Amino acid sequence: MIARNSKCVYVANTVDTAQQVAAWLSEAGVPAEVTDHRELGDAESLTGIMHDDPRQVEVWVVNVEQITEAQSLLVAMADELESKIQVMTVPTGNVTAVCEECGKSSEFPAAERGTVQTCPHCHKWIDIPAPDDDWDVGDSASED
Repeated sequence: MIARNSKCVYVANTVDTAQQVAAWLSEAGVPAEVTDHRELGDAESLTGIMHDDPRQVEVWVVNVEQITEAQSLLVAMADELESKIQVMTVPTGNVTAVCEECGKSSEFPAAERGTVQTCPHCHKWIDIPAPDDDWDVGDSASED
C-alpha cells in the first residue's frame, strides 16, 4: 500500500491527466497542483522499485481545508471528468521530437506526448511535445 500525502485528492497515470484535473479543480474554486514523484526523486526513483501503476502523478489541494470540497467535486463530476480525460489522453500514432542535445529527430508513440524520454541517439533527456504545445517540428518547417 502506498502512503499518500493528506493533500492528495487524485492520482493519475500521466502528467497531462493530472494537470487537467488540477486545472478543473482550480477553475471550480479549489486551487490544486500536480506532484509527480518521479520528478521529485522519491524512493521509487531512487531504488528502481516500480509500483503497479507506472506513474503515480498526484493532484494535491493547496489548502488542506478544501480536501472534502475537492473530493465532493471529483465525485460529482466523475463521469464528465473521465470522458474529458479519456478523449485528451488516448492519442494514437506517433509524434516526432527533436533532441536539443544532438539535434536528431526521433519518433515516439503519441501516448508519450508531454513526457520526458531518453533520446535513442545520444541517450540524453528529450522532451516529447504535449498535444497543446506549439512545437511544430514537422510539417511547417518544410512548407516554405
